[in-house]
Amino acid sequence: MSDKSVFVLDVKPCLFKASDISIDLETVNKSRNSGLIPLAPVLKPLWTCTVEGVMEYCRIIWDVFEYEKLIHAMVVKNGVGESLNSWLTVDQNCEQLLSGFASIAKSPKPGKKERDIFPALKDAVESLYEPSEYQLSKMNGSSSKTPNPCRIILITSLKGDDEIAEVEKQLNKYIVTFNDRAQSDDDMLPVTSCELYLVNVTTTKKKNAVAVKNDAKEISTLLTSYVMVVYCGSQINDMMVEMVQKHHSLASTTISNIPMKEEQSSGGSLNYDVEVLHIKGAHEFLQRCGIYQHALTSKPSRDTIKLKWNMPSKANEEDMSHCVYSCRISPVNVNSRQSVCLTKFIMDGRIVLLDSPSGKSTKPSVPLYTLCGHGGAIYLHVFNRARTGVEDPPSISEGCGGRVTDYRIQDFSFFVKANRLAPVTDWNNESPSPLQEARKQIDRLTKFWPMTFSESLIINLVPMLTPILEFAPELSMSDDDLVECKKCIYHLIDMETKNEGLPIPSGIRSKATKREDQYRQVWSELEKYIRAHSPNSSQHQQLLQCLMDCKQANDIASNDSSSTLLTEGGGLDDVELALADVDRLQRMSEKERQEFIQSTSNFVAGSVDEEAVSPKKKAKLQPPPEASMDYGELSLFDIWESKCSRKDWREFYGRIVAKSEKAELYPHLHGENQQ
Repeated sequence: MSDKSVFVLDVKPCLFKASDISIDLETVNKSRNSGLIPLAPVLKPLWTCTVEGVMEYCRIIWDVFEYEKLIHAMVVKNGVGESLNSWLTVDQNCEQLLSGFASIAKSPKPGKKERDIFPALKDAVESLYEPSEYQLSKMNGSSSKTPNPCRIILITSLKGDDEIAEVEKQLNKYIVTFNDRAQSDDDMLPVTSCELYLVNVTTTKKKNAVAVKNDAKEISTLLTSYVMVVYCGSQINDMMVEMVQKHHSLASTTISNIPMKEEQSSGGSLNYDVEVLHIKGAHEFLQRCGIYQHALTSKPSRDTIKLKWNMPSKANEEDMSHCVYSCRISPVNVNSRQSVCLTKFIMDGRIVLLDSPSGKSTKPSVPLYTLCGHGGAIYLHVFNRARTGVEDPPSISEGCGGRVTDYRIQDFSFFVKANRLAPVTDWNNESPSPLQEARKQIDRLTKFWPMTFSESLIINLVPMLTPILEFAPELSMSDDDLVECKKCIYHLIDMETKNEGLPIPSGIRSKATKREDQYRQVWSELEKYIRAHSPNSSQHQQLLQCLMDCKQANDIASNDSSSTLLTEGGGLDDVELALADVDRLQRMSEKERQEFIQSTSNFVAGSVDEEAVSPKKKAKLQPPPEASMDYGELSLFDIWESKCSRKDWREFYGRIVAKSEKAELYPHLHGENQQ
């Protein structure tokens, strides 16, 4: 970031033409009688707009940084450069520049031939090699050269790209020449990098013309050029505010809902907004709290953070002592009535508290920022809303997130205590470092570690699965521990065989509601949990093998039982099989129905990926061996026709005795006596 900036203002006859900004003399002179002819408004010249834009740039820099960023201004008239101030801190103020601009003679005549600005540019580049007071203090205490990043802002009126390219070429030539001279001169400080911002003020009348900002153009390793074109006076001030925000990493904050009393004729009061600029570090707290995007408001020229006025009845000095960051601010429109009233209000010793627009702070009634005056400057203070080490621990109901009681807080504290690092004294460099071993252990233990109770079922079955949850994470496992873990697996199989429910606590919200889904989730979580620790020892691998064998046996038993149900009472014909499949399909849920249809189509097409389907799910989705669903190319109508053509088919008696195709029902009821 450049600490030294040079403004070069080229005084040309075209800059003294009228701009689009007018001054209403009737508003300025209120003592005039109402019967007089109104005064015509006066248009500002482009030169006045340029000077005001430069003064706004300098004022913001000195308000926010005071003497940390230095500015040197030069005025070029008839090819001769005139310095308005120096790098000394006593010259870094608005009064010095205003007196320098006021001393400039009248504007040059339009008919006079314009001279080149290159001699003045050479003087501007040479001034960059003069060390400032801060750089001199660094040079005296160190033998190495102090970094000297610089910036040149040239405001002129050029006619085409050829003149712009010539300015860039000559400026790069001057920097290289002076850098070579500075290598042998101890009084000169070489330029490490330089940025050229060429603001081309054109007087071409274009309706609704928009300012043009070109991308960065690297002229050499030392010089980077930026070209901007403005068409009217109002764009100059906006361009300068945007440049100062970009050059020095400033952020914008808008103070909204400021109560201000209107004049007596209007009555009542209205709320106004005031925009200020400051260092970007003040917004880091909003980004950490997640309020930044909510409070961000986009404007045509820049983005701003909108904070709400929160005026307390009494200033709280205790809150002022909890500030973690402070920075100076500068109003964007310093001459507006709202900015003047706010500045006067704060400089009188008042304190202004600022909060998020919707109150989305850590506490609804606690402000985020405060504005107060110190030593003739206005500061923005950032409150510390995090808990300190001397405060009481937070209540369980004050945490962030959804249901705080669902988090495994106690288990996490045990996990942290069990994985604390300790200094190592006897370490052989040939073996893996203790830090690598610690990271490896943390990675293994967190492969399956749910953050909440509702994410998993096995962590809620502590009385039943305690041996597995306790012995599996250990690096070694004894044979007795292995037996205890296997007993848990056998007991779980026995419960599922007897169709018993899992002892899940009532307060746990599990995603699986059906009993068979809960068992399926438990088996999946157990496999994932044990597999994460299986490389620890051979006992761990035996435990994993036992789990997989039991799961496979359980899936086969489930498959056999379903096959028995379908084939009870002898072999089923095609129609009965089809009706049984339809009835089974109707009893399924929507998700199970889709999986059944998908698996059936894949099975018929011969494209089922058996490795991708779990054994239990495969036994459920695939049809039994004896009751195959592969009917070939037969449709349901063909099956029905084959059913009707079987030998044991019994024809309707009325159709047999009927003389025609239609059978007459109840023929004896046609008699008169039987009616």
